Amino acid sequence: MRSKWKKNIFVYNKKLSANKILYKKANYILPSMLNNRVRIYNGKKVTALLVKKTMLGMRLGEFIVTKTLGMQIHTRKKKRKK
Repeated sequence: MRSKWKKNIFVYNKKLSANKILYKKANYILPSMLNNRVRIYNGKKVTALLVKKTMLGMRLGEFIVTKTLGMQIHTRKKKRKK
């Protein structure tokens, strides 16, 4: 059982508006979100996610990339100690 002082982790809105941004990636994907576009904040920018039937029961954070990996990691030269 979850403590009372902690907030509820579920989103109970039957209808999510297009302007609503979800900041918690720990929320579960509920059947009320099915076939809707959900906007999720990943720490840097807001990304849109279209919820499909196969995503039900999973958490929102599983589908959002929070770390940026790119060519700068591979082309960066390491500083060597002399």
